[in-house]
Amino acid sequence: EVFPNPVHSTVFISWQHLPTDDAVFIELLDASGKLVRSVEAESVQGGIEAEMNLKDLPSAVYHIRLRQGNREAVRRLIKD
Repeated sequence: EVFPNPVHSTVFISWQHLPTDDAVFIELLDASGKLVRSVEAESVQGGIEAEMNLKDLPSAVYHIRLRQGNREAVRRLIKD
């Protein structure tokens, strides 16, 4: 889950039901697929909760990619 969407400054990211407590990599990509920023989150009890400050980024459509091992999820995000 990625919220709020659209976002103005801080986006909150939640990913539950993960099979392991391995690290989760959260990547923000622009419309061309270029990596804009990334953070690493620790999985605790099968899930993560993280936040990313986007206040300094221009208004645009982005994608958030969550990766843990060979699992991946991508969510569309609108920055207003």
